Amino acid sequence: MIETDLNNMPVKVLYRRMWEYSLDVESEDRQIINDLLEKIDRIQLGEKTDMGIEDYTDLIVFEYPDGTTKQYRFEADVYVEDDKNRYLVLSGLQDVRSILNAMVEGRQ
Repeated sequence: MIETDLNNMPVKVLYRRMWEYSLDVESEDRQIINDLLEKIDRIQLGEKTDMGIEDYTDLIVFEYPDGTTKQYRFEADVYVEDDKNRYLVLSGLQDVRSILNAMVEGRQ
């Protein structure tokens, strides 16, 4: 599982989609932030891997009231931890991506 701190609520989320194109979407909606954290917390990780993908990356950055940030990076179906450790995602990523897609579709 991916560790999240569900007791420390971020004030903003930035979603950076880096697929065949780049796109940034921000939200301060507490429901979106909470839903993303809950779904990320439920992601099941598998074995460590050295597989890397450049054209299908989702970067999710949460900003906290004190200005600190925490990021989650997914390259296709691989979770990248601290820019060095990579783990296959077994389940749960599609739920996260459905929220991210809704953010993209709702952008102005």
